[in-house]
Order: sequence, then structure tokens, then C-alpha cells
Amino acid sequence: MRKKRILAAWFGIIIWLAVGQCVPAQTLYQPDPAEVKARVAEVLSFYQLAGKVTPQDVDQLVRLELKIETPSEAMRDRAQAYLELYRLLYRLNGVASPPESMNNSARISAGFIGTFLTSGPVKPLGRATTPWGRLGQVEKRGRGSIPMILIAPVGFDWTVYQTFMERNADRYTMYGVTLPGSGGTPLPDNPKSFDPAATPWWESARQGVLALIEDQKLNKPVIVGLQSSAYLAVRLALDQPGKVRAAVMICGLTRMRQSSEDDRPMTLAERRQSMALRVSAMVTDLWPRVMLASREAGEKLLQVFLRVYPPGLSHHPQRNNELFLMGALDSSLYAMHYTNELALADLAEEFGKLTVPALAITADHDDASTMQGTPDTAQWTEVKLRYPSIPLTISRFENSRTFVTEDAPQDLDAAVAAFLAGNPIEIKRERAASVRPSPRGGAAQQIGLAEVTVAYGRPQVKGREIWGQLVPWNRVWRTGANEATTITFSRDLLVEGQRIAAGTYSLFTIPSENEWTVIFNRVAHQWGAFNYNPEFDALRVKIKAQSAEPMEWLDFSFDPTGARSANLILRWEKLKLSLRIEDAT
Repeated sequence: MRKKRILAAWFGIIIWLAVGQCVPAQTLYQPDPAEVKARVAEVLSFYQLAGKVTPQDVDQLVRLELKIETPSEAMRDRAQAYLELYRLLYRLNGVASPPESMNNSARISAGFIGTFLTSGPVKPLGRATTPWGRLGQVEKRGRGSIPMILIAPVGFDWTVYQTFMERNADRYTMYGVTLPGSGGTPLPDNPKSFDPAATPWWESARQGVLALIEDQKLNKPVIVGLQSSAYLAVRLALDQPGKVRAAVMICGLTRMRQSSEDDRPMTLAERRQSMALRVSAMVTDLWPRVMLASREAGEKLLQVFLRVYPPGLSHHPQRNNELFLMGALDSSLYAMHYTNELALADLAEEFGKLTVPALAITADHDDASTMQGTPDTAQWTEVKLRYPSIPLTISRFENSRTFVTEDAPQDLDAAVAAFLAGNPIEIKRERAASVRPSPRGGAAQQIGLAEVTVAYGRPQVKGREIWGQLVPWNRVWRTGANEATTITFSRDLLVEGQRIAAGTYSLFTIPSENEWTVIFNRVAHQWGAFNYNPEFDALRVKIKAQSAEPMEWLDFSFDPTGARSANLILRWEKLKLSLRIEDAT
């Protein structure tokens, strides 16, 4: 379930980052064997494999690509071809036994390409490129005293900020930036070979923004990034503190997290050595170099995803669809290069040198959103915990989706204005109420002078095998459903004899058949355990599980053992845990 959820979340992001451009065309796509062979040769050369493969390997790659790209191919056969492609790419990269998650990756790739190629006419990308160090498009708006550069995310053009720019014309002088490869602009020049430590497309965009600052003689502009372009805003704030007034990151990440087998985030070095990320990049680079060629094709693609995996871009259905179509009709499949570079980059460790004021705005999606549980809040919280003295402000926007610009325009204006004025951000948004299959629950108890409260989701057994199946042994579990379970101590207390400071913690467990580990983690606001990072554990204790009477719905309760002590009891299915909590005095 853990891997499936993560794949589904990132698949949602990929959907709006990686679709084609609206241009006239008359025929559906049919793969050209010569073009496919040339593309295979190009990809093998880019990843330094050209001298390591046999002619038979090349022929097999071409055969599989032709099968994958034939629109009339049955989805099951396309998925099988993708599975063979993944296995072959792993073998060519020196890995004999690829991970089991490859099966999910193959199905996702097959589903996306199959839907894309059968949605309507397509057109080749063309050979024009954007010169290195240049931007795709720049639009100027406003007359305010504060200069501001707003960088659109990959797959979208500058108009994602248009309403913000219109509302704030008197406050800021604004430059809306479209990255090369988005909004119908040519892709950047591609480097000659793959380097996992390099981000050439993002570096080219960074140089383009610096050139814009120089050409327009801007006096320390504010840099705004949305989603993927938040990475660029952070880089400029870290690398050019003398040229940047402030950075605003909206629903952006410091890294595209990958988890290791022991449920911790992979280090940057591990990710750069990860064959899974390398093969994933190769697969996307092998995608057809084509764009959708009609609005009707884009709308057909949208209808498929509305039925299967609705894009969680905005609360407003019409604007949600318009944003999807913007990505579907105005950006290149090959622009996924930006995303592949982000998967092998990480700015989290560099935040210790941040001197420029930075604002991270994060969105807490509603229950109907397919992007519920995005990791941005948890990751920014980690940065602040790691470097508490840096000038980083985090503002959570409840009941907003990825495009905060659409769902909370007035709150966004107020938050940015307060931040730039050096004032506290006082945004109060309430989460929309909804009926969940796993309803929220809570428990509270006074222990000595301290108040202890637990908030959690209550999953139901529903005839399922829980322990070792739905909840795997020896893996980190959220200890509930939906959001991570949280526990709040109003004062310092003792848990199983060990002191824990007052505060709110996410409460995770690692179940095993003999002994459970209970974890109190300082990153309180998380979704499930998908962003769990043991670096921020405040306390771990071990306890024994006990057999108990059946409990259909997961339940937390307190059993007082005195005026200054109580046991926190967890019951579910036929199992019970008891955690001793005492007054620290």
C-alpha cells in the first residue's frame, strides 16, 4: 500500500507535467521504425550505454518500443512490453534482479502512453531549441515598487499567475516566466551525456532568471516558484542572496523524496546511485517525441483522467479542467527532463546558509483530491527543525489544492504581502468537512498537571487480515488511517520511563510478531507514514503486544492508574497495546 500510494501521488503530478502541444494535424500517431531506432540510439548514447550493448539488445529495444507505441496495441500487451523494457534496461545497466515495484511502473507507463496515443492526432516536436541561459517567455505586468519574478511550473505557462498579477498590479512590478519546453516554447538544448549530479536544464533556467534581473536592472526582486519551479526560487535565494530580496515557494518541494527499504529517506548520494531512478529517466526519454495536435485530443485525455484519476489541481471544476488542458496542449512530453533532474537533486542540506527571507506556502488538500497527502508541509517542517534559526516561514493553507493561486487568491495575496512587510501571517482557513470511511477519533486524559490528547483515523477490519498483511510486519505504520496519528503533551512527561518534552508528535509504530516499536516523531503534520524520517524521532520505546477481544474499529483510550499516571491503550482486531505515561516530576 505504501508504494502504491506514493506511485499514485507522483503519477498525478506526472499527468500534468508531461503532455503535448496544440497544433494542427490530421492523423493519429503511428510509430516510424527508423525514428524509433534513432531515438533508441540517442538515449543509449546519452546514458553512456552505446558501447555496452549488442546489436541484438538494440533490436529488442526497438521492437519493444514499436509495440509500446502502436495505438492499436491492447493495454495488456503494452503493459507486458513495458515490463520487458524495464527488465532489459535494468540488465543493460548491470542489474540482474530489478525491484518488484517495476511491475507498478510498467503498468503506469503503459496506461499513460496508451491513453495519450489514442486521444487524438499528434505532431512531432520539431528541432528548434531554446539557447542555453535563455527563458521560454517573459511577460511584464504591474507598476508597484517591489519587483517580482514569478516562475511557472514545468508544463504550464506564465498565465498561471495572471490573476495574481492583475490583483497586485499596484503592489509589485511583475515578470511572469515560462520555462523552455512549456507553453509552446522550444525545449532547452540537451546536454551530450547523463550526469546524475548535474541539473543542466534547471541551471540554464537559473542563468536565464539572472539575465532577466540584469537586463531589466531589477533591484533585488522577490522570486516566486510554484510546484516544480519552487526549486528554482530556492536555488536563487541560496546562491544569489545579494540579488534576491525574498523567495516564495508555493506547494513546492526541496526534493522528490524516495524511500529506502528501511523506511528512511534515501540520501542524495543513494538517489544518484539508484538504478530505479536512472531507468525511470531512460523510460521517459524513450517516450515518443510528439505533442497532442488538437484541443479535442486534449479534452479526450482529460475525460479519461476525470474517470480514472481526476487531477487535483483546483477546487473549481472548470478551472481544474482548464489547467489540465493548459498542460495537455502547450507543453512537451520531453519536458519530463526537468522532473528527472529534480529526482536527483536536493537542496534540503543547503538551507543552513539561507539568509534571504523565504516563505513556504503549503496546501492541505480536501478529501476529494487525488493529491491528498502531498509531502510539502512535512518536508518544509523538516528544514525548519534542522535549521531553526534560518529566516524560513511556513504557512499551511487548509482546504486548498495544488494551485493555491486559484483556490485561495485573497489569502495568498495577504500572506505574501504580510511576509514581505515582515509581519506575522494570520491566515485562518478551515478544513472542509467530509464523511470518511475511516472516521476521525480522539482521546484525552489529564496526567498530573499535564493534558494528553490523541487524534487519529479509525480504520475498520472489514473481514481483512490485518497483522502481517494490511499492516506489514517490521515496517513503519501510521497507527491509524489517513493522516498520521498525533499525540500532544501539554507538559513534559515520562513514556515507559523515558522523558519526552511537551509538544505535538506524530505517533508511528513498527509492528512485529514479538515486540512493537512506538515512535514519537517531531514532524507532527504528515499524511500516513509516507514522509516519515527517523532523523526527527524524539523518542522510541519498545512494548509487547497482547491478545485481546475483537475490536472492529481501531480505538485509542486511556486507562488511569493513578492521579499522576495512565496507560494509553490501542485496540484493533484481536490485538492490544498498552503504553505507560507518567508525570515527569
